[in-house]
Amino acid sequence: NKLELVWGIQGLAIQPYTSSDDAMDQIEEMLIKYGLVKTGDKVVLTLGVPVLERGKTNAIRVYTVGREDVRRMTETDLPLRCKDLNLIPARVEAATPPSTTQKA
Repeated sequence: NKLELVWGIQGLAIQPYTSSDDAMDQIEEMLIKYGLVKTGDKVVLTLGVPVLERGKTNAIRVYTVGREDVRRMTETDLPLRCKDLNLIPARVEAATPPSTTQKA
């Protein structure tokens, strides 16, 4: 409660959730319902990842309320990802040093 007076931070309780997207949906709905935000406002959410582990906050998410044109990137959109899993064994095999054990 002291942070709310000093820094303008508002803590809200939400229903249990299984993903950060589910939490974001609940939070946005609640913030709009109570008139705390309007479309276009920025919201900062702190949470623990993975979401089902309790007792830690190790992530921060900033988003714009009501913005539906933002989409989650797919695996093919992300850089530095292996696009063809069939290539992995050949690369791993080539990078593995030869065995140093000698047969007697």
